[in-house]
Amino acid sequence: MFTAVIHFTGLSLHAQTSPELFSPAELKEDLNHLRRLITTVHVNPYSELTPVQYDSLFNYISVSLKDSATATDLLKKIRPVLARLSDEHAQLNLKTELLDPAYRSKPVYPPFTLKKEGNTYRIGQWLGNAPPGYNGLQPVSINGMPLEKLLRQCALATTGYPDQRMATALRRFGYLYPWAVDVQATEFTITSATGQTITVPGIGLKEWETFLAAQQVSACPERVSYTRYGTTGYINACSFDVQPKGKYSVDSIRATVDGIFEQIKLDGVNRLIIDVSRNEGGSTAVGDYLISYIYRQAYLSYQTNWKRSDEYLKLLRSWGLIMPHMLPSR
Repeated sequence: MFTAVIHFTGLSLHAQTSPELFSPAELKEDLNHLRRLITTVHVNPYSELTPVQYDSLFNYISVSLKDSATATDLLKKIRPVLARLSDEHAQLNLKTELLDPAYRSKPVYPPFTLKKEGNTYRIGQWLGNAPPGYNGLQPVSINGMPLEKLLRQCALATTGYPDQRMATALRRFGYLYPWAVDVQATEFTITSATGQTITVPGIGLKEWETFLAAQQVSACPERVSYTRYGTTGYINACSFDVQPKGKYSVDSIRATVDGIFEQIKLDGVNRLIIDVSRNEGGSTAVGDYLISYIYRQAYLSYQTNWKRSDEYLKLLRSWGLIMPHMLPSR
């Protein structure tokens, strides 16, 4: 039996030993544990699905647990549950050594990313040596499965709001692919919109992890941008992510914000909308700087909603990490 240790800033699922089979009863016990924790721990579990829809999804997964399975098998079934929380911090993972052998050590990962251009998709970056004929290729299916379906399944294997998940599915396509298909393969036949086909060998997990470690960049090419709509100004603050130097340093982003508010003055708008509904997070310095333009007085702190489970409190106590706001109210 494996147990789930849940916390919504890096939620993780740990098996007790190396990959092994668990009975349907054990799998359903963990599924029900997760079901309870989602509703008691997460501040807003119903951002995408209603309670009735969540019940239907959990019931569907429970019915599918007819045979013994590994922790990887269960993780594959329940990742879409976490995806629909619309919360990039709610993650569910296994340690690498606890993954099924195919995911851990076999070349079951396609060696490329994807990018969308209008209504079509193209190969983005290639990991390793690209084969002849790949340049400009517009895939419509891989190993016979329509690309649109694969992308939807890949998006449900990651986290965040829907558009964010789809952007991640494109950037990490080959990495997420094994979680989107029922049968793992080590070769991938790509069929293009023109009927061209190429078959390429897969790569291993370590190659993808190395690639992703070097690609730690925001999905927002412009952290903060401005558009005028009549007499309304609209600021899209899609990310507060910063980097030590260059275009995305704190100073550069501040200069961008300065320029935006200069343009706002020139435009003479009488209403301003600052949209942080899909903000990726990042440095509070960027948020503070935006606020300084619209609210000059000092403020005490940001407002947050906090929920914690008894299990999380017990875990924190075992680590000796207890803060006053985590204690039960009297």
